Amino acid sequence: MYGMMIPMLFPIALLGLCNMYVNERFLLAYYYKKPPRYDMEVHLSALRRIKLAPILMFLLGYWAIGNRQMFDKEPNAKEYNCLPADPGHPLFSPHWDATYVCLIFLIIYVLV
Repeated sequence: MYGMMIPMLFPIALLGLCNMYVNERFLLAYYYKKPPRYDMEVHLSALRRIKLAPILMFLLGYWAIGNRQMFDKEPNAKEYNCLPADPGHPLFSPHWDATYVCLIFLIIYVLV
């Protein structure tokens, strides 16, 4: 989910999944007397939950990459008044940048 903001999480997750795979294979072969009982409901439940992860990743990525305060060296000046806060960047900017890639992938994922 947070891979767009912290790209180092993708290799860390890969290492964690590889470690879990090797560990489960080793334990299944040498430690467990009887293999654990898994049914299809466990797999279907995991797949239902995993389907939401890319949607949240693209939404958070669109927000993070589109937030220019994250990349600029100076934040917006604070103004103390009763008017609504201005984030300093529009929701949809008129020029093409990397934020639209996240939006396009989100739309494609949801449609497919």
